[in-house]
Amino acid sequence: MIMRDFGGEVPSEMEQLLKLPGVARKTANVVSAHAFGNIQGVTVDTHVKRLSNRWKLTKSDNPIQIERDLMALLPQPEWEKYSIRTIYHGRAVCKARKPQCDVCQLVQFCPSAKEYLN
Repeated sequence: MIMRDFGGEVPSEMEQLLKLPGVARKTANVVSAHAFGNIQGVTVDTHVKRLSNRWKLTKSDNPIQIERDLMALLPQPEWEKYSIRTIYHGRAVCKARKPQCDVCQLVQFCPSAKEYLN
């Protein structure tokens, strides 16, 4: 499809990326931001979804709604930085089953920390 419909070039725009088989908003946001420097949305993966809910930045479990909620809260130039930082934080500290609130530098700002601190 890239050869046939896009002249052999990976498209840079969200609308075109979403036409590619297997590409949804998460992948389209990553490709657009990292390959083209074109930040068009917030990349919502499992870590961004989990932490954005723990931080009460969204009430949704739907990645598209989470993206919309975060885009409304964050300045556009920060959208991809937020995603990357949140992903790393989710992998290293704020893990799904056992968040490490005792070593988290964000614990004082986290509305969910008291649920996990024992």
